[in-house]
This record gives sequence, C-alpha cells and structure tokens, in this order.
Amino acid sequence: MLSRTASHEFILQHFRACRGLYILGAGASTGLVPFASEFLRIPAIDQVRGGSFPADTSAQSELTVNSTSALLSAENISSLVYPDRSKRPGTEDPPYAEILRRQTDYFTRRRLEVALATPRFRQLKSDSYLAFRKFYPSVILNYNLDGLASDLCTPPHEVIAAHGTVDRGYGSPEMEEFLRSARVRSARSTRRQCALRSRERRSLRWSTSAQAIESYGGVPAFHCSNRL
Repeated sequence: MLSRTASHEFILQHFRACRGLYILGAGASTGLVPFASEFLRIPAIDQVRGGSFPADTSAQSELTVNSTSALLSAENISSLVYPDRSKRPGTEDPPYAEILRRQTDYFTRRRLEVALATPRFRQLKSDSYLAFRKFYPSVILNYNLDGLASDLCTPPHEVIAAHGTVDRGYGSPEMEEFLRSARVRSARSTRRQCALRSRERRSLRWSTSAQAIESYGGVPAFHCSNRL
C-alpha cells in the first residue's frame, strides 16, 4: 500500500509554485528572541542584578507578576542571575522575593521591548525567515512583535503584523543605558503619577455626541473640556 504522506520534496515544490497563507508564532524567532518563561524572566533577572532598587513597593500588573514568578519558580535562581559565579557553601541567597516585589511595571514593559527589538537593531539573520524567500510570493500573518518577518521576508511576501511591531530603536545601546535608570525608578513616584493621572481623568468631561467625535485614521478622537 502506497503511503499518502507527502514527501518533503513535494511540499517544497508546492511552496515554491503556489501562493499561500503562512501563520507565524514565537517558534519562528527561536535563537534570536527567547520565548515562554525564558522571555518573561528577562526583566526579573535584570532587576536582581541591578544592585539597587526602590524602597517602596506598588501594585504590580499581571505582566510583572508573571515576570517575577518565572524567575522565582526556577529551580536554581542563582545560576540564572549569576551564571559566571560559583556559590560558596553556606552563603545565603539574596532576598529575591523582596527585590522582585519592587520591580515596576514600567521597567518590565520597557525591558521586554528591548529584548524584542535587539535582533532587528543588530540586523541579525535567521534561516527560519530567510527560507521564505524561496517560496512563491504569499501572505504571512505574523503574531510576533519582533518585526523579523517584515524585515527578512519583505519582499517578496506581504507580511501582516497581527499585534503590531516593537520599534527597532528599542534595541539600541542608548535604550539599554536608559533602562538602568528606569529600573531604580521609585515606586512611590510611580504611585504619585498614577494618582495624578486619575485626578486628571476625573476632571475631564467627555462629550460623546456625534458632533464631538472626529475620525482620525479610523479611530474616534474624543473632545474634552476641564470641569473647573
């Protein structure tokens, strides 16, 4: 009985001769951008390595909680944070949980954006994407935020970034330097800014009438006036 499984040669010939729709997830960027727990713990590792952190704590978003949990749930935290150091017997671990309670949401978001943008800024290549250049011009639906598909597959393909793309500028050395100050940003200052924004929102009277809504790029723009 003949096998009905298509050979690799047949599949490759089909890809090179026919237009198709390709859907890309995190696995396409393997080797350039970490994913899953390895990706989430990047900000947490930098938070611990920094050596200094805010004295105050603030409520953390789900993203920041997932980031800190990805590190705290690891089997050997010390080897992840300090891979080039050997730990002497009897040496106590730093208070990882207390340090990570002071990781701010702002730092978490910015640090993850840096991780996503760095491969594009450094113009790194990946065979996972370059292989598409051998295929017939098609449509690629890319669910990754790193933008590698757009850089490496266009042309000949049309790439649709389903969730948008992190700007390549986040991968610059200047952004790395900026993060050093963002990491130690006071949690008290963050709370003060949030409270200020809350008061500003309460002082705005939003008008949703048809005359007050303008379309800008398909997105309604709401007029507001101060309630004094």
